[in-house]
Amino acid sequence: MGAALLVTVLAALALTPVAGSQAPSEVSVPWDVSEAGLDGESLQVVVQIGGCVGPPFRPVVEETADSIRISVFATDDSGPGLACPDNIVYGLVRVPLAGPLNGRSIRGRSFTQGLVRPTFVTVPGHKPRQRVPLLIGLNSSEARRALRLRGLRYKLRSSRGHGGRTQVRGQAPGGGRTIRPHGTVRLLVGLP
Repeated sequence: MGAALLVTVLAALALTPVAGSQAPSEVSVPWDVSEAGLDGESLQVVVQIGGCVGPPFRPVVEETADSIRISVFATDDSGPGLACPDNIVYGLVRVPLAGPLNGRSIRGRSFTQGLVRPTFVTVPGHKPRQRVPLLIGLNSSEARRALRLRGLRYKLRSSRGHGGRTQVRGQAPGGGRTIRPHGTVRLLVGLP
């Protein structure tokens, strides 16, 4: 009987809030475009988090006919008397859009060049390979930036018309395929 009472008391103490503890808050986190979503109406963005800041993530999107403005918020569990680890990690967040990308400019990013390191796929006995991002629907500057973030090169070819807003209409190798580190991705850019 005494052991059961002790377990009940310990369980009640574990569920009692600590004096001075506070509810988690949200903070804006640095992000940059990683790739287009498979559905053509979303983006994958890479976020930088660490310490007491982490998931769940809440993307906020404002869309116009010409642009997409994104902010990404994460949960901040820091508070008085809480020690947060001194680390920086990267994560991916899917950002749903109200309409297709159609080459619209993407605004609101807060990453600077060089924060994201290329990731390589290693297969025993083979040279390292890099995953190619899906770029269809992004405008050419966004596609080039996503490739540079991974340390990849690009070659552009233009199709039908040069005026107005253009977007990536094709790419080789395709999104999800692998390529040698620092390899070249060919982009076909045209009007939406």
